[in-house]
Amino acid sequence: MSSPTTKRQKNAASDLTSLTDDLVREYQQNGFLVFRNFFSSDEVEAIKNEMSRVIDEWYVEFDKTGEEGADWEEVVNRDPLVRQGKLKPLDRLHSVRRLFRISVNLHFFKQIASHPKMLAISKQLLGDDVKLLQSMALLKPPGTAEKKWHQDNAYFRLIPNHLLAFWIALDEADVENGCMHIVPKSHNHGVDDHSSPDDDHVVYSLTNLPEKDKIVSVPLSPGDALLFHGELQHYTPSNNSIRMRRAIQMHYASGQCKPTVCPKDGEEKGSEGLQQEGPTHFDCAPCIEPKFWYYRKAELLVSGHDYGGEHI
Repeated sequence: MSSPTTKRQKNAASDLTSLTDDLVREYQQNGFLVFRNFFSSDEVEAIKNEMSRVIDEWYVEFDKTGEEGADWEEVVNRDPLVRQGKLKPLDRLHSVRRLFRISVNLHFFKQIASHPKMLAISKQLLGDDVKLLQSMALLKPPGTAEKKWHQDNAYFRLIPNHLLAFWIALDEADVENGCMHIVPKSHNHGVDDHSSPDDDHVVYSLTNLPEKDKIVSVPLSPGDALLFHGELQHYTPSNNSIRMRRAIQMHYASGQCKPTVCPKDGEEKGSEGLQQEGPTHFDCAPCIEPKFWYYRKAELLVSGHDYGGEHI
């Protein structure tokens, strides 16, 4: 089996205020950019401390009630094997795989969502009207499984596909402990077929895996950032090390985007009649995908005008 190419070239970002024309063209062509020192060491430590605080406070309530809560996916998401009693974690931090919708639930991360660097780049690439679509803190403790190959807009299904994400490393992230892997230029041909053989959103992923010689690994140091288009194919392998791998991921989209749903899915209201330019690959026959098109309104307006109605 051939090893993936490693993306080592990085753009210094300690004083970044905007992208050069060359970087904009590189992003548009390849679907991603890598920045070194995007967040300072103080910012990285503050984020890790806040993540630990949130998890500790969540466990205070969990110890009282023994219940995950009415919506267990909101904020603290423990590893499914931990929830099922099939895995005993090293400690409480190692029991959690994700903090979800953090910017809408936690003031600290609401401030992070409007970080000057992320906001400036998002406005430059998406326009003045920008919403934070989704925010997550990701934890990949030692021994945890891969996140399968996918495209983010396979979940969101926004039209137009004007969305992007920042993946910011909080620990050293490498191939051994599950750094990001991407397929450059894969954002140029729309959303490819996704499926879930086990009828489980956790394994909802690309039906056809990318060719190995097209895969690029993206190792990052704490504070480095991967910026990528919302339709770039990506995944993270299992953490085969004894090290934790933490990151935050912020999805931004143009405020003029609208969600759409498969026309066969009559239970959800979508933006009917909208046409996406280029291929769509919406898998309408058989109708497997729509149940995984979970969609919530954008978390925050971070710049410009809120269009309301069917817009995000």
